[in-house]
Amino acid sequence: MDNYDLFANEYAAYARDLTDGRTEIELGHKPAARLLGARLQGKILDVGCGPGNFSRFLRAHGAQVVGVDVSEKEIALARAHGDGVEYHVIKSGEFAGLPSNFDAVTFSFSLFTIPTFAETVKTLTACRSRIKPDGRLVILNSKFEPGEAREFVSYRIQAIANPKSGDPIRVWLGRDRRLEVVDYYWTLVDYEEMLRRSGFVLEEIVEPLAAGAGWLDETRHSPCTIFAARPV
Repeated sequence: MDNYDLFANEYAAYARDLTDGRTEIELGHKPAARLLGARLQGKILDVGCGPGNFSRFLRAHGAQVVGVDVSEKEIALARAHGDGVEYHVIKSGEFAGLPSNFDAVTFSFSLFTIPTFAETVKTLTACRSRIKPDGRLVILNSKFEPGEAREFVSYRIQAIANPKSGDPIRVWLGRDRRLEVVDYYWTLVDYEEMLRRSGFVLEEIVEPLAAGAGWLDETRHSPCTIFAARPV
């Protein structure tokens, strides 16, 4: 998460630009929210909320949202919106002081910023301790796949020929591609095992494609992988 903390202001500017964020909003936020179903009207914990973009999206659709992040800078930017979302700075994988009755827990382009398998399991286990037995976990990730560099409206993904679990992946954000961040690649098998170890079972995977004009690779390659899981 260090790279997002260093570029907090630049990331916030990218995130609030509706043109820059078109891929994330249309093919990420909207389908992720649909996977929440009726829980979208409930109490949601948004983990790795950054400057609060997805938290505000959920709030606008009727949710009571608590957003948490390890970055003090990002949380300060989120709080500056005065958007009715409750924001907290946390330590990685620790939700001390938060309630344990959330209808859903979400990650919007944040889980894959954690650099190790063990730390990811720790974070998901903390989520399991805060979610209702009939709750839902929704994880929105960029789709990292072997092949050529993917050019989407909102971001460009580094070409990766033979990625291995834990490999860093460079991503350039915005129309001008000037903001570079680093995320981490994990296989589907890894994610399933992370979920199993933390007390969840994977139920559904959605990989949206775009239709119509004004898109780049979004019409042929999904820019997002969205996982929906339930606690066990």
